[in-house]
Amino acid sequence: MLKPMYLFGLWGVAFFAAAFGFSVWTLYMRTKGYFFTATPLPMMAVFSFMTGVICILMGLLAEMITRTFLRVPEQVDLSRARNPQPEIVSEGGLKCAESPDSSARGIGAISNA
Repeated sequence: MLKPMYLFGLWGVAFFAAAFGFSVWTLYMRTKGYFFTATPLPMMAVFSFMTGVICILMGLLAEMITRTFLRVPEQVDLSRARNPQPEIVSEGGLKCAESPDSSARGIGAISNA
């Protein structure tokens, strides 16, 4: 299976190379007496560079998403996610803990710490 960063990174590098080629060609045409507005090469260079940046960023985003969702279930500890026990201590020394009667409503009971 091909990693997303390899796929999008390959396209990003290809667009960066195209942008570099368009820039060199534009500068060559300028030395021959053509103005930048005579050809679409400067705009092609800019758009190729921006497309390369977008491809690289999409590859990073896709890599993060696949690493998040393709984790091995043994590595993820869901015990605290299903039964959270908050240990919040405020300035007054009160600790927030869930009581059995308020857990159905999701309201924490406040007791002295």
